[in-house]
Amino acid sequence: RSPTQLLKQIKARGWKTFVMKQSESGFCLGFLKLTVEQCEQDPSILAKYFSGYANCPEYIVQEAIEGFTRNWETRCFWWNGKFLYAIANMAA
Repeated sequence: RSPTQLLKQIKARGWKTFVMKQSESGFCLGFLKLTVEQCEQDPSILAKYFSGYANCPEYIVQEAIEGFTRNWETRCFWWNGKFLYAIANMAA
């Protein structure tokens, strides 16, 4: 939960834009899209995010992919190794 270490890892991967949310979260709750430049200009952004969701055990951080707003996201749900259903939605 170190904003400095997270930003260091993001930069080491060569990401310019990234998204993050709590691993327990669904839909867009707690979703955050940022650029490295934004975080360098205002280091408190990530610190505020971590403190706002301090009870979350882990976070998902991924490189932002621009095509996500043009293409469908498909999520598949499985239970006990058996496929249940799939949902597709498009980002706004």
